[in-house]
This record gives sequence, C-alpha cells and structure tokens, in this order.
Amino acid sequence: MGHAVGIHPIAAAWFVRHRVPHEPLLLMNPKTIIAVILIALGGVVLAYSGITFTTPGETIRFLGLRIETTNTHFVPPVVGALALVGGIVLLLVKPRSV
Repeated sequence: MGHAVGIHPIAAAWFVRHRVPHEPLLLMNPKTIIAVILIALGGVVLAYSGITFTTPGETIRFLGLRIETTNTHFVPPVVGALALVGGIVLLLVKPRSV
C-alpha cells in the first residue's frame, strides 16, 4: 500500500539491516547506472536509425540584416550500437579485486 515504488517493504528492511553502517544506501553502483544509461541511449539511437539535432550557429550580418544560422549534427546508428554493446559489457564485467 504505502511502500516505495520498485522495492518491497520486506526487501527494503532486509537491505537496511544487512548493509555496512558506513556505506551509503545505494541500490545500484555507479558502473551499473552508467551501463543502464548507455544501453538506453544506444537503444533509442538504434530505434530511430540515428538521431539528428541542431545547435545554434553563428550570426551573420549582411547589409543591415541579421541572419541566424544553425548547425545540424547526426548521430549514426553505429554509435548507438557501440553504446549498447558497451553498456552490456559494463554489466557483464565483474569488478577487479585488488
């Protein structure tokens, strides 16, 4: 009823009881978060067969006129595939023990 989204109250209580006191309460480590972001962005780029976006360009003054330009950029599907594979690899690789 009144529990947090995505985690059952019993699981949350177990997690809080069994964590080391000096460690923060994190459900995912930074590597996992980066991997999930890479997988999501890679999937979006692949789903749209590349993404095009524009950025403001330079302002041109000609005969008293002010002309605003834009620069168009394209992210090819290959970049999305690389991001997707990189995210999957990050999820699968075990951390090195020192």
